[in-house]
Amino acid sequence: MKTRAEFDILLAKAQKDDPEAQYKVADLYFDGNGIDVNYQLGLYWGEKAAKNGQKLAQLQIGHWLVEEASSELPNILPEDSQLYEYCSIYSLDQLLSYDDKESVPLSLKEEVYDMSFEKIKHYPSVQEAIKKLEVGLNWIEKSSLQGVSQAQLLLGKLCLRRPPFPYDVHKAVTFLEMASSQHDTQAMFLLAMIHYKGFNGLMIDQKKALGLLYLAASFGHPNAFTNLAVLILQGKLNEDKETAIEYLRTAASTGNPEAMLNLAINLYLGNGVERNREEAIDLCKQVTFFGFKMVEKLLDKMLSGADDLSLEEKYIQ
Repeated sequence: MKTRAEFDILLAKAQKDDPEAQYKVADLYFDGNGIDVNYQLGLYWGEKAAKNGQKLAQLQIGHWLVEEASSELPNILPEDSQLYEYCSIYSLDQLLSYDDKESVPLSLKEEVYDMSFEKIKHYPSVQEAIKKLEVGLNWIEKSSLQGVSQAQLLLGKLCLRRPPFPYDVHKAVTFLEMASSQHDTQAMFLLAMIHYKGFNGLMIDQKKALGLLYLAASFGHPNAFTNLAVLILQGKLNEDKETAIEYLRTAASTGNPEAMLNLAINLYLGNGVERNREEAIDLCKQVTFFGFKMVEKLLDKMLSGADDLSLEEKYIQ
């Protein structure tokens, strides 16, 4: 937006019920491009545009409402001192056996989460946030059904989250497939992971998963290249190690930390590539900025000139 006069012209069109103008006005209020940021007016004009069928406004408003609702929901993974109220002693003993929350297995976190949510879901503030979340999800679904790939990807992701989100893997797959058909590489990759590992009752289909990984890689998705490389290096795909290193270099060139770490490890060991410990150490140092906990330990081993690395440190998916 160059001038206030241009905004006033756009606002006049919005006031005449032009959905495209309403969406643009909402966007300007949200971003503060040439005008003061005003979320309430952004929401007002965005809802008008959404109700008038503007598909990007439906995504915009839906996403905004979901974010707002998420911020209003309390952090319901309780502190250690509260755990007796929320879960069985068996789970509690398990949970307290870990050094930090990040190392707790996902299945155990989910059990504690579900019990915690059951405890608070009837609180008025939580009910209000859930209603806002449901409205937001409804708008995102409307946008998805109008063919907006970003909405389809977002809804697919949200359907994989636990309550109060939908937590419906079949619905997630449906919308991720819609996005994938529009060449959304993130949707392809997520579908590949769902089919490769199975998810909440969905059967494992590794053939389909690999097809999606190769498809995502063909569009340049770095995590697809990285996962294919790992599978090759583990002997699970019939391709040579040189191809795996090429995949890792492609992904690492985008700044992908998992690819950089895998490449560093294999350069250090000379696995599928000529040994280059100097480059390996340099890559490992770069990865430390991404916060991977095992990297510092790995870097120490490299700097000490260790001849071997433990198996779990060779391949990081």
